[in-house]
Amino acid sequence: MKTSKPENEDDFMKKYLVGEALTGEPTIKTFEPDDPMELVGVALPQENVDYMAECLVEEYVLLGWSDKQLIALFSNPMFQATHHIYQDKGEEYVRSLIQKVRDKWSQGWIRTGESDA
Repeated sequence: MKTSKPENEDDFMKKYLVGEALTGEPTIKTFEPDDPMELVGVALPQENVDYMAECLVEEYVLLGWSDKQLIALFSNPMFQATHHIYQDKGEEYVRSLIQKVRDKWSQGWIRTGESDA
């Protein structure tokens, strides 16, 4: 087994992310139809679409995404779930949802540094 110390941390992370930090060789994983680590999307009943959209927006707001990035998440057809909401409810719905989530979190610990819990 070939091992070598990377020159710097960035080099290590690049190799680590492709699985070659320890072996020196890129790790290539073949497709497995029953792979337990495969990402799987689950559809929610129609009446929960508003809640799902709010949770998604909340997640990305807390990650620091801008309104422009969030609108792109919904308006881009590549993201099927969010784009479906965008098509059904419209851009104004998405914009108001983003504002609602931002208002909600501006009242809590993000603004004050303390949890309401």
